[in-house]
Amino acid sequence: MSVKTFDDITKHLWHIGTAIALTTFTDLVVTAYFCYVAHRARDGLPGTDTLVNKLIAYGINTGFVTVYALKLTLI
Repeated sequence: MSVKTFDDITKHLWHIGTAIALTTFTDLVVTAYFCYVAHRARDGLPGTDTLVNKLIAYGINTGFVTVYALKLTLI
């Protein structure tokens, strides 16, 4: 793929859209897997469970922010 002029970029927009869509999908999978692993790491101690819950919430929030930003890029 060689882009020599600005007009050539419009010919390759599907590459950009596909890359952003795959990045979004990958981020969703990583966030879901992190939440799954963190949820299984709970050990029943109140302090540890609270910390794990906060980490899960943080992971979900940062995942949503990233996905939303990538979604805005596609629009």
